[in-house]
Parts: sequence; C-alpha cells; structure tokens
Amino acid sequence: MAEAYYNGIYVDNKPFKGTSISTRIYKETLEVESESESIGTLKNTVDDIIACVEAIRKTLVL
Repeated sequence: MAEAYYNGIYVDNKPFKGTSISTRIYKETLEVESESESIGTLKNTVDDIIACVEAIRKTLVL
C-alpha cells in the first residue's frame, strides 16, 4: 500500500527554490519530509501532498 502512495506522489518530489521534498518507504510506512524558507510555500506543498494522497486513496480498491 505504501508503495502505491509513494509512486503516486513521487513525481511531485522535485525541489524548487527554497523548498525541498523527500519521500521514502520505511517498513510499511510512507514518510514525506519537506522543508521551505517560506511558511506559505510549505503550507501549499503540504496541501498538494494531501490532495495527491486523497486522490490515490479514492482510486485504490481496498
């Protein structure tokens, strides 16, 4: 399950000015870490990640 989420959000792991994103699978858990020089940019990044995760969740057949 973690791999499906990882593959779904990995394409968004491209760093851009002042912000970095790192994603990895640890055991059966997906870990996403992001840093940013701007709190607004960090919030937007987290919002984007959550939106991607929600879209993936809706498409997975559990």
